[in-house]
Amino acid sequence: MWHNDAEIVMLREWFPSAEFPLICSAPMRGISGVKLAAEVSKAGGVGFLGAGYEIQNLEAELKAGQLELGEDRENIAVGFIQWACPLDTTLIPSLKPHPPSAIWLFAPLPPSISSTTNSTNLLHPHLLQWIEALPYPRPPILYQTSSIDDARAALLLPEPNNIDILVVQAPTDAGGHGLRDPSSASLMVLIPEMVDMIDSLDLNRPVPVLAAGGISDARGVAAAVALGAHGAVMGTRFIASSESLAREGYKKLVVDTTDGGRNTVQTRVYDILRGTNGWPEGYAGRGIVNESYREWVEGEKVGGETGYQYDIREKYKAAESAGDFQRLTAYAGTGVGLVNEVIPAGEIVRQAREGARKILGRFEQSSW
Repeated sequence: MWHNDAEIVMLREWFPSAEFPLICSAPMRGISGVKLAAEVSKAGGVGFLGAGYEIQNLEAELKAGQLELGEDRENIAVGFIQWACPLDTTLIPSLKPHPPSAIWLFAPLPPSISSTTNSTNLLHPHLLQWIEALPYPRPPILYQTSSIDDARAALLLPEPNNIDILVVQAPTDAGGHGLRDPSSASLMVLIPEMVDMIDSLDLNRPVPVLAAGGISDARGVAAAVALGAHGAVMGTRFIASSESLAREGYKKLVVDTTDGGRNTVQTRVYDILRGTNGWPEGYAGRGIVNESYREWVEGEKVGGETGYQYDIREKYKAAESAGDFQRLTAYAGTGVGLVNEVIPAGEIVRQAREGARKILGRFEQSSW
């Protein structure tokens, strides 16, 4: 079956300590620290440090990750939010002493509106700039996308600036930031079409696909593999892990929230309240619906007045001091209703992988 696909062979070369189906923890800024990433990797997954755009401690964190895992195996991986992360003399030297096992890139700045050329190397100028700047020997590069056209442009960057792995995220379900829904499709159609698109390019190199968005357990992992993915990324599930840096109130809210399709929302309101307003046009964050969001929406219905915004901001500031997650932003995907307890990250990986193997094995052995 898929066990011997060229993409799986490639993943085994890049991540020799990993087991399959591959489970990755998303690089969630402020949540995915060294301990979480290391425990995921110890369990046979690939754990990502959520550096985001805060790189002042990156070298120390990568050193700590290597110490957690030991010198005889690959280090933790790291993810960056490109639009906000300075690609300067601080970042690149931080990657060299203890290189990450992989680098996840997300949300590059859009091409200049003055650019009219169709040359492939200018369709993703900021992504290309990043890849060119990364030090050799370069670890595998993951690129998060939710669009067939965007992924195609990234894959056609000029050699040797290859995107090695595509993280295909469905904003219809994914927690945190992604393309604004309905700017994309669900994984049900996005994964198969992405795999077909890659095949049509005749790249002469395998490009593994990792599914992201709404995956919280073994059933989601198995479904992603059945759709053509070579592994899965989970974010929301790892928020409710013992090693997560999320506050206890955040973890409790994730565990207690049900019916994620109705009780999460993709919006820019949470960015406004948190002061993270630099996201490029077309992006928004999915979080659990709370009092701040409800009051903001009610205020907008009135129209004309903006005083409500000041009041909500003041309440939000007070909630930050009190740790009140009835008002604070809690990014989570629609799969939040499948998260029922806080357990160690390694156990999350093992449960998802072994459960997916059993599900997929049943279909392999079925006579129908």
